[in-house]
Amino acid sequence: MQGNANITFVTSQEFRDEVENAAASLGLTKSEFIRLAVIYAMKERPTAAFAARSGMRRKGNPNFGRKPAGSRRTAEA
Repeated sequence: MQGNANITFVTSQEFRDEVENAAASLGLTKSEFIRLAVIYAMKERPTAAFAARSGMRRKGNPNFGRKPAGSRRTAEA
């Protein structure tokens, strides 16, 4: 399979550097490295990979694991 992977996500510069370094150490471009990482993740844990890809959580509920609005705890002084 050929092509470029265009994945948009917010991350730290440190993580971006780690991805670039890992790709370079394997002789791959960033795009090739990310593509292979996604393929590997989908083969290892297909349900989790689909959830990450679709924005859904377990059992198809996009709000799984989220607390209802207003229920967040605040730091106590």
